[in-house]
Amino acid sequence: MEHTFRNFEDRPIGVRKTLSVVADPLAYPLPDPDENARWSATEELHEVKSWWFGRKNRRSKNGPLTALDYAGKVLPCINWIRGYNLRQWLMFDLLAGIAVGFTVVPQGMSYANIAGVPAVMGLYGAFMPILVYSLFGSCRQLGVGPVAVTSGLIFSGLSGVIPGYEGIMDPNDPKPDQVQIQADYNRQVIQLAFVVAILYTAIGFLRLGFLIRFLSHPVITGFTSGAALVIAAGQLKYVFGVSYKKQDTLQGELGNIIAQLSAGNGEYCYGLPFC
Repeated sequence: MEHTFRNFEDRPIGVRKTLSVVADPLAYPLPDPDENARWSATEELHEVKSWWFGRKNRRSKNGPLTALDYAGKVLPCINWIRGYNLRQWLMFDLLAGIAVGFTVVPQGMSYANIAGVPAVMGLYGAFMPILVYSLFGSCRQLGVGPVAVTSGLIFSGLSGVIPGYEGIMDPNDPKPDQVQIQADYNRQVIQLAFVVAILYTAIGFLRLGFLIRFLSHPVITGFTSGAALVIAAGQLKYVFGVSYKKQDTLQGELGNIIAQLSAGNGEYCYGLPFC
């Protein structure tokens, strides 16, 4: 029994897809961008089921799988290593890796500052995911590692859990009576990262990546934009040369900036009228 749709008209209205959109026949097709198309969860689940059975049927027509094919399901790096053109691609990949490395170092340190952990932990978080994903990842265009949004979520979620952490100004150089508090916070961040890694691994093994399609695009855009505003406001203290404890809300950051400048505590704000 064939479970795939052969004609465009046979597909559900809300999830019609054109064959020209899909480059890989085994990849899940993207939805049709028609704004007038209706959509429902039932149609989407029906389409996912049809795509999955059709995917299995297409694989069975390619002949029996070899040992390397089975190993490639666990370690996707085996699949791209078998077709890697060493002479044409190695030099370009080395140059790309060096360029990305120069970017990742300051970026990782900045993300560590946003998360409230020492800068060295940002370097660990920048390089280790890349090394692991090179073995288990299958997407060449995906960028892995810490990002500003997740760093802000870590700080907002854990800063209120550790008693006394709100008084730490610099996670790289805490006061003598704050060293143990910072160590407890770092331990909580590592444990949180471990739990999230387990969840991500389970989602990958269960092939639940299609669930992201049920998240509304305006919700994701609004959340990302709000996090960007909070992070940008948090960097103003370095522009004006003021010092205060980090806040996880936009109004908290702006309130601290206004209070410090009103008290005349800015080191660099005195020269602004002459600019």
